[in-house]
Amino acid sequence: MRNIFLLLATLTMIAILSGWTVPVQAASVWEPGFDAQVLDSYVEGQMSKHGIKGISVAVTEGTDIAYLKGYGTARDDHPMTPHTPMYIGSQSKSFTGLAIAQLIELGKIDPNDPVQTYLPWFKVADSEASKQITVNHLLHHTSGLSESGFTAILPENASAEDAVRTLASAQLTAPVGAKHQYFNYGYVVLTVIIEEVTGQSYEEYVQQHIFEGWSVKYMGWGLLVFVLALGIFQTRNLFLLCGWVARSREWSTAKVSWDVASNFLIPTIILIVVFSQIKAYFGYRFNLTYQLINMSCMLTDITILMIVGSVPDHLQGFVKLFWILSEKTRKA
Repeated sequence: MRNIFLLLATLTMIAILSGWTVPVQAASVWEPGFDAQVLDSYVEGQMSKHGIKGISVAVTEGTDIAYLKGYGTARDDHPMTPHTPMYIGSQSKSFTGLAIAQLIELGKIDPNDPVQTYLPWFKVADSEASKQITVNHLLHHTSGLSESGFTAILPENASAEDAVRTLASAQLTAPVGAKHQYFNYGYVVLTVIIEEVTGQSYEEYVQQHIFEGWSVKYMGWGLLVFVLALGIFQTRNLFLLCGWVARSREWSTAKVSWDVASNFLIPTIILIVVFSQIKAYFGYRFNLTYQLINMSCMLTDITILMIVGSVPDHLQGFVKLFWILSEKTRKA
């Protein structure tokens, strides 16, 4: 029964951790279902045609990563790889939207408030519209502002606040709230609101409350508590091993066999689950030998969990097996 509990507890923890430590589900795809040479030729041709210095390509088949490759060079003429950091462009709007949502939940921002509630100096060319534009309008690109109504060119060293103050010359191209018009600077206004409300820079807020959010922090502590509890549980089992021979003499052959088998079966299932998750993360790049050698450095937390969850059980299993083969468990 204790072994069943160990299996369920450990698999539950692994399932939780797989959503944190192993965030990308990508099964192994050794040979893509397309001609990679044709793709290479096309990409290189387009790079030459459009003067593209470097590009990284990912091809997926369903939820599987089928092909990854870097072409050309990145900054400072370093070879482009599938893992070269790049500007994420408007994907950063997702972080801004999430930050605003967090502040709404905390009651620090009301999405229906005018922007001037948080930035009294905010204005566009139309003074009445300046009072009407709300946080919600900016989030949904319905402020009435658009790229065609704002043609100012900012210097590279301009701050977010500088950019927002420049909107004083922005002309509305639709009534406030009337229709959707994609407008990048609307999200710049939101970043300045975040900074004003929190007293932090946008970068600091995102780092602290999104990248280092409570879920990651407490998951780390949760893993520590779980590993300590598992270590205590395994230590108890090792002490109980001392009286196992005497107890086993009172058991049926089937019960003895299951008790020994469970010491091998349960930790093996745990290891299979762990490595299936790791294989899913690395996709076609997964190499068992390489992962075993480097896992302690790359996935230290999972390595510790695997060791604590499997080694003591395997050790007990081998000891019990030795006692059985040496006939110490034979009934008198």
